[in-house]
Amino acid sequence: MKRFTLISAAIAATLTASAQWNVDNNPVVLSGTETGQIQPKVALTKDGKMYLAWRTAKSSGKALCYSFPHLQLLDKDGNALFGVNGLAVSEHRSPSWNSDYSLVATSDGCAIISNADSRSEEAEDLERYNAFTPVWYKIDQEQNFVWGLDGLALTDRINSPFTDTFVVGDDVWIQDKTSSYDDVNYFNRVTADGTLVFENSLPIFGQIIPSINGDFLSIGSGSNGTEVQRYNREGKNVWSEPSTIASTNSGGHDLHPYRINPDGKGGAYATWTREVGMFGHTICTQHVSADGDPTFGLDAMDALADENIDINYPKQAVDTKNNTVLVTFPEKDGDGNFSFKIQKFNEEGDRLFGDNGKTLETKGEDYAGWAYNNYGVEPVGDGEWLICYSDRQAWALEYLYVARINKDGEFVWKQRIMEEGYITSVSFVKGDDCSYVVYQGEDDVDGTMLKGARIFDNGTFDNGAGISTVNENLSKAISTTIHSIDGKLVQTVKGEKYDNANLAPGMYIITTKDAQGKTKSMKITK
Repeated sequence: MKRFTLISAAIAATLTASAQWNVDNNPVVLSGTETGQIQPKVALTKDGKMYLAWRTAKSSGKALCYSFPHLQLLDKDGNALFGVNGLAVSEHRSPSWNSDYSLVATSDGCAIISNADSRSEEAEDLERYNAFTPVWYKIDQEQNFVWGLDGLALTDRINSPFTDTFVVGDDVWIQDKTSSYDDVNYFNRVTADGTLVFENSLPIFGQIIPSINGDFLSIGSGSNGTEVQRYNREGKNVWSEPSTIASTNSGGHDLHPYRINPDGKGGAYATWTREVGMFGHTICTQHVSADGDPTFGLDAMDALADENIDINYPKQAVDTKNNTVLVTFPEKDGDGNFSFKIQKFNEEGDRLFGDNGKTLETKGEDYAGWAYNNYGVEPVGDGEWLICYSDRQAWALEYLYVARINKDGEFVWKQRIMEEGYITSVSFVKGDDCSYVVYQGEDDVDGTMLKGARIFDNGTFDNGAGISTVNENLSKAISTTIHSIDGKLVQTVKGEKYDNANLAPGMYIITTKDAQGKTKSMKITK
């Protein structure tokens, strides 16, 4: 399919924004000057750039709200390559209240943004848009619309408000679905130039994850419980029947109720919320091999042995090197106590943090519902993990954190992203040596703006190559020493400032001494 480029987009490309990524814990505005930006989604490219998508919400003045999709590309330093306010992907109205969209980065460095719009009924006097045409746009790093300015639209299905996109190797699979949880999802594979491989989309129920040899696993709720089926590139099921991996289905109602990550060997780990009794919830996890075998036994393993403790809203990450999975979740008990907890499983389903999990944070006051919000977890190497969560202080006020924990579930470091107020739609993604937090925040006049922060794996905001300071409640520091974790002296400097750019990867103890002999120590990871 011929590539198309908007003239206005080409002009905007010369207007590279200069905000760049943060160099401290203060977030930066990522989406320019226009307000009303909602529902951010991010995707990282192999060359270290970040695609950022959002919708800009507008009202017609007739109690009718709609939105338009936008796309931005940030380089490694956070410079906006698609102009100050990003690229306007489409002028077709999207009903934002009951539809969803997706963003992925392809193996060739392009972005695919999907949406559901009302191009078939765009009269200004409509009280409500009822048509949902699913459409996919492929846009390269030069802002070319690879699949045409109007995208790859499935005009024969105008009742599919929810769209998704999956990358399996070099293949791109698109999914559209209705607003009913009971209906099947329709999949199709798309060639690089935007041609549908199958004349009729395939009815495949579930969420998909790459397997091996171009195959993928589809995990979803079935009649006998949670099921998995393996499909090849031609959309044919590999097994004659799906494998039932748990007797219970997800009790969640979000668009992606199963948290799924590949195990690096063609199988996958899945975590979901199941209902207990009338109002309770617990979290269960299962590992399924590339052959469909559930290695946690014939049923999934609960994160906690006591299913009477209410836990919900899980996130999951997999350490493929050590064959472990970490599940993070908030907890509340019957006495008004709240905790943020983690549980780790090996490939056999053993609870490595005991029957009660590991508590990272706890408090006893409920300001507004759940006291902790769970935003993500990522493996960082050597059996350690990065987690993103918030501590709610009051209604519409929460403190946002990124922390690193070791293999025993202990904090290595914890950094607060200095934003107070209303935070929503948080995305937490891992780069090569850093992670990114992107979210929907507020500007000074209560408009919604997209903000973000970058933090490196060693807990710094400047990659550890600049000057770091230990001080805290010390008088004028006279010396600072750096020791390796085994006690060997690595460096001694005057004052409290040190340069760790030349330190080899590893863990170090930094100790600062003041004129009165008081010392302050901290642990860093390079």
